[in-house]
Amino acid sequence: MKQAPGGMSDKLIRLRRKYWDTGDVDILSACDATEEQLSQLLFHDDMHTNDMSNAIDLCAKGKFGLLPRATNWQIYNVLAAYGIEVVAETEKEETP
Repeated sequence: MKQAPGGMSDKLIRLRRKYWDTGDVDILSACDATEEQLSQLLFHDDMHTNDMSNAIDLCAKGKFGLLPRATNWQIYNVLAAYGIEVVAETEKEETP
């Protein structure tokens, strides 16, 4: 299972929620930058740039999401189904 840093994952979740709540397209550039960093970190390429956002959007896409009031923990479980484990920064650093 690939390990995503909790801080970056939480940031992406927060940005996606904000985008769906406000519709502010200026937020998308911050989403894109975070998605690209996560794609490079997890997959070592830019072919998976939107994968985490797509999974997050399934849940947290405002009133149109499957779980409109999904907690971060619930979103982590959806990501785990895709083979991505969200870990705390200190936990990731300690892993050999």
